[in-house]
Amino acid sequence: MTEAAKKISLIDKWKAVGRATTDARLNNTDACVFFRLLFHHNSKTDLCFPSQETLADALNTSARTIRSSIKKLEQSKYLKKLGQRSGGGSNRYALNIIGSEDFFQAGGKKFPEQRKKSTDDTMKEKRKETGKSAGEGKESTKLRGPSPKPPAPPSRNPGEFQAKLVKLFGGIQEGWDVLMEVPSDLLEELEAAYLAEDMETHTARDRILKHLSET
Repeated sequence: MTEAAKKISLIDKWKAVGRATTDARLNNTDACVFFRLLFHHNSKTDLCFPSQETLADALNTSARTIRSSIKKLEQSKYLKKLGQRSGGGSNRYALNIIGSEDFFQAGGKKFPEQRKKSTDDTMKEKRKETGKSAGEGKESTKLRGPSPKPPAPPSRNPGEFQAKLVKLFGGIQEGWDVLMEVPSDLLEELEAAYLAEDMETHTARDRILKHLSET
């Protein structure tokens, strides 16, 4: 997972939906397809791979229309197709949620390099760990201390907060319609409290409903 992926939050996705819906290059269907991709995007792993049939069923349209919208979204730098998942199947998508201008350039360079390292350099790294080279048959006697334990993963993540809020507000379409009416500073406050385990999603929902009733 990239460093940028770790920073993706509900606020970032909310702003990305706003950019797509007001972009003159995109029509309503294109914006809806991007919205659905954001819904399927996992903020913790940065994975997004819904099938075109899944998107078409959710939006009550054809796979051909989905392909057309995905092409326009890629041309407008909202996403980049990374090819099919391992073993075939659905395409994987890198979503330009932050709206970075160099999204295509950075994504196009980093992905192949990571794949190349995972295949070409694996044996080199293994030989380095065991102290062997191409012509040697002896193992290194150098002692190494125990490997440090990896840090414990966070118990909550932004993607979880987003999914629960959307569900509490009636599902995908209705949920996002409500969240689009909420000021970003209030959403940031609620998300921070949730991630710090100081607030549950039903409390965040009540705060949002109270705010909307007073405006």
